[in-house]
Amino acid sequence: MNTKTNFKIIIFSIIILAGSCKKKSTHEQETITTVKLTLNNGGKTTIAQWKDADGAGGNNPIIDTMILDTNIIYTGTIEVFDETKNPIANLTEEIDKESDVHQFFYTSLGSISSSFTFDKTDQDKNGLPIGLAYKLTTKQQKGNGSLRIVLSHYDGVTKTTSPSNESDIDIEIPVMIK
Repeated sequence: MNTKTNFKIIIFSIIILAGSCKKKSTHEQETITTVKLTLNNGGKTTIAQWKDADGAGGNNPIIDTMILDTNIIYTGTIEVFDETKNPIANLTEEIDKESDVHQFFYTSLGSISSSFTFDKTDQDKNGLPIGLAYKLTTKQQKGNGSLRIVLSHYDGVTKTTSPSNESDIDIEIPVMIK
């Protein structure tokens, strides 16, 4: 074989190999600037927000403290927005539409780690939790800590009740139980 033929074979092999490699993720990550939790207990509403107006990097987010009472059952919702767009994009609707590849995980941290429980009350079409709606139950213990919120994205993997390796959100909100 001559050099020209060898070169063509090498180039062709590279093209075939490059085309057969799979991308790790086909998920285009949204810009998330605001996460809003709304909790209701009868007539009392509690709202806590995490807001990073300029997106990742830049300025630190502005974070409200979630203030809860002991021995209360709250019903709650979470909303997610991209406020860099005009009009503001409500990403909650997209997460709900794509609920078979999304799930929120809530973890209490610090001295209040056993002071409340989170129960997701909504499900996707396969009967797996989503976490856009939930029940939060506080116990007798007072204290301070935080709530870690992770939105798992199941891109190319089967959704389970465990977090995936890919997350769209991973934030903490301070919590005070009084």
